[in-house]
Amino acid sequence: MTGVERKRYITKQLKTTGVVRVNDLARELQVTPVTIRSDLEDLERRGIVVRMHGGAVLPERDELPKHVTQTMQQDGDKKRAIAQSALSLVKPESTVIIDAGSTTAIFAQFLHGRALTVITNSLPVIAELATDKHVTVIASGGAIQKQASAMVGELTRWAYQAIHADVVFLGAAGYSLSNGITTNSLLEADAKRVMIESAETVCLLADSTKLDQVKFAKVCDWERIDFFITDAASDELTAALRTRGVQVLTPGITVHIP
Repeated sequence: MTGVERKRYITKQLKTTGVVRVNDLARELQVTPVTIRSDLEDLERRGIVVRMHGGAVLPERDELPKHVTQTMQQDGDKKRAIAQSALSLVKPESTVIIDAGSTTAIFAQFLHGRALTVITNSLPVIAELATDKHVTVIASGGAIQKQASAMVGELTRWAYQAIHADVVFLGAAGYSLSNGITTNSLLEADAKRVMIESAETVCLLADSTKLDQVKFAKVCDWERIDFFITDAASDELTAALRTRGVQVLTPGITVHIP
């Protein structure tokens, strides 16, 4: 099979399944994983695929989730209350990862004037903090996913694997007690997982409208979350999360990371 034929096969598989894995393709096409990675690199340069860890997916399309600048306007009071509660977990001179998302973008607005290093894949967070002389901003790099205003893909993964942060503030498209944390795309989920691995403390920022929403891509189970910061949580949910090692923070309740 020629290189052109392999790439046609890969493209067809992507259109059918939405995701391909390097090892699966190598076995099916009887070539080495190195050959498949080279094919995927070429397809990515041509804008046909977006590489992720161990494989590739189709580029995101505009009809998927609403743009983050629109969602920042929705339930704004709840998101600002969450952001204020999250401030108690930000220590001076610390290194902070801020995930993409509407709530995390609002959270960034509260960080002005603080001596911090912020690593982020969020374009709104970069725009918000880039000119603040007190905040050192490091962009993760990666392919720009327009709908999420975020950088994702292999470069994003590489950047987070190269650093260690004190705390990460994650966003989510949905959460539930039984299904954990979910988001809208495989690439977003992959970026969030590598952020979790790169941080000492993991904080989830998500408003109560996302409760019991289960989205396309799984990020993690609750056991990977240290703090869940939300605008409101029932006693039942709070107690259930406590058994999983998660501390729930709502407005008026603040803690400090030791």
